[in-house]
Amino acid sequence: MYDVQTLGIPGALSSYIPETCARWGLDGFAVLGNDATISIARWSGLIPADIDSNGDGIADNWEATYFNRLDLDPASDSDSDGLTLFQEYLFGTSPLAYSPNPQQMSLSTNSVGKALRLVFPRRAGLPKVPYQFVTSPDLIQWSAATNISESLLATQSMDGVVFHTVAVTIPATNSAAEFLRWKWQP
Repeated sequence: MYDVQTLGIPGALSSYIPETCARWGLDGFAVLGNDATISIARWSGLIPADIDSNGDGIADNWEATYFNRLDLDPASDSDSDGLTLFQEYLFGTSPLAYSPNPQQMSLSTNSVGKALRLVFPRRAGLPKVPYQFVTSPDLIQWSAATNISESLLATQSMDGVVFHTVAVTIPATNSAAEFLRWKWQP
């Protein structure tokens, strides 16, 4: 879908400045010049990195860069690699090409009991952590995981975006079986 607007440029400059501008998608436009030339441009790189105008927890510039639109479902998996759009954004992987899951998981036992340790990259500078860990003994009743500890292991930059490698330790409850999942909550 696109909108066409006639630019009213009066005076002597009108012969040098295009008269019709067609905008399509989130970040593109075409300008039809008086000499029948068409100029095309995109400006997704100019959308500030911290803007999330639709409140889905994923920055508009990321959505524009990869999909040219904002009406995305963060729980979808556009490249069928098992990572949701939320995870692709959080981890810094491509939502358009298969990416191996960067999470590392291990189970440990200490004097307090068993715990699951997750290590993963996380986009730095998020206004709040847009996820929660929830647990269940039966895959029916879910509740927020408690006593979670998190530590920063490293900081790195990928394509100009800063990511932290974090380790999250989630203690197990006393139930015989326990399931864990990430809950997206922008």
